[in-house]
Amino acid sequence: MPRIALITSYRLGHTPTLPASRTDRKAKAILGAVAALAVLGLLAVFQNVVHDSVRQGQLRHEATARHSAATWRCTALVSLRQRDDCLAELNAPPPQVTLLAPRATRP
Repeated sequence: MPRIALITSYRLGHTPTLPASRTDRKAKAILGAVAALAVLGLLAVFQNVVHDSVRQGQLRHEATARHSAATWRCTALVSLRQRDDCLAELNAPPPQVTLLAPRATRP
């Protein structure tokens, strides 16, 4: 009795596959290229968003530092009127001044 060679995938319980034709391989290559381009495009968009958010954070940090330095300069002024005018220009709240009151004596 002659031996019949079985296809490996058939032995594993799968249906046998035929070799892919040239057009199938070409379609798979095109699909792979389109998928790679889509991934690269998404990565470029993500990089742009991250770069813009980092730049915005830097600008916010610089603005906060400038405002803090200007507020410090205003509070360092000797004249109360000049200090209040300077802080009003910065739209900053006036410094909190705590007046020390004499302690009440305990009976």
